[in-house]
Amino acid sequence: NLNPIGYPDIKGLEGDIDRPEDQAMEFTFSFEVSPRVELGKYRGLHIERPVVTVDEEDILNAVDEMLKQHASYQEVDDQSEENDQVIMDFKGTVDGKEFSGGSAENYPYIVGSKRFFPEFEEVLTDAKAGDERTCRVEFPEDYQSDDVAGKTADFTITINEVKRQTIPELTDEFAEQAGFESTDKLRESVTEKLRESSESQSNRIAESRALEQIIESSTFEMSASMIESVAANYKQQEFQRLSQAQPDPETMKAAMEDIENNAEEEAIKSIKAMVTLNEIGETEGVEVTDKDFEKEAATMAKSMGMDDQIEMVAQYMAQGDQRSTYSDRIYRAKAIAVVLEHANVTDTELSRDELDEIEKAESESAE
Repeated sequence: NLNPIGYPDIKGLEGDIDRPEDQAMEFTFSFEVSPRVELGKYRGLHIERPVVTVDEEDILNAVDEMLKQHASYQEVDDQSEENDQVIMDFKGTVDGKEFSGGSAENYPYIVGSKRFFPEFEEVLTDAKAGDERTCRVEFPEDYQSDDVAGKTADFTITINEVKRQTIPELTDEFAEQAGFESTDKLRESVTEKLRESSESQSNRIAESRALEQIIESSTFEMSASMIESVAANYKQQEFQRLSQAQPDPETMKAAMEDIENNAEEEAIKSIKAMVTLNEIGETEGVEVTDKDFEKEAATMAKSMGMDDQIEMVAQYMAQGDQRSTYSDRIYRAKAIAVVLEHANVTDTELSRDELDEIEKAESESAE
């Protein structure tokens, strides 16, 4: 019942060749074991669940967001403004020589997005098609690319086009293009999704609060190597997510430092949550059935707008190691569901902004 992880280190067999036949063989296995937890109280918890009622303002805001998602950019013969899309060619040099990643053609950039250096933003503002601008960028000493770290680059920028965002109006024609019979049906769909989202958000907060209570009252044992391994995976995933977000250099630097500094703490929290839910599941006799997979596949398909392709989503979930991953996810979801089923849950009505702030604060605390 030790649940060892990794290969054992075996000591004591070095002189076994010379051991007399009538002498007992003695050796020592040294190995690390899976994390263990002595559960605290997990039934009868008192949980406050914040809830929000979807109102007309929420619906209007959601419809506006949908319209913005279908916005298009139209070329204008005007100076660029914030949120305009500038199509540009740029070439950067350090000491007169081009460097990797410092040049591009017909590169689309949203003015004000701050994805480039401030010097770029400055020269792209109030620019017109045909303009040629220059700027100088001083790269920080710890910049991610060693080729330009601590150096000064000169950029030449040619503005090819300036495009302005055009947001469509809410009409039956737009609704049909978006896949709905009418604007009324579009509003009904938006309202339903908002209610489902609000309920999920409330439940996530309640689950987080319940798990936090259980962890605080429980005792854990975990190996240093597992903490190190989980921390390494955390950093890899967060660095990848950060790279995809493409923040400005200063934000990137600060975020990378935070990830590095918090990795071990995040790993410990993650392990505690995993072990706690696994132990509750084992204690309560939780099992993952085919029906659970079908339900999860239906939920995933709906979230991706693939309601009519549930079988395809289910096949994807069952491929290779993915089945084990989804099985673990379902198992832990059922474990926390047991906790909430036996908890004293009190609902508290809040505004949407208050609910968002609570989830943000608790998410940051959990991280």
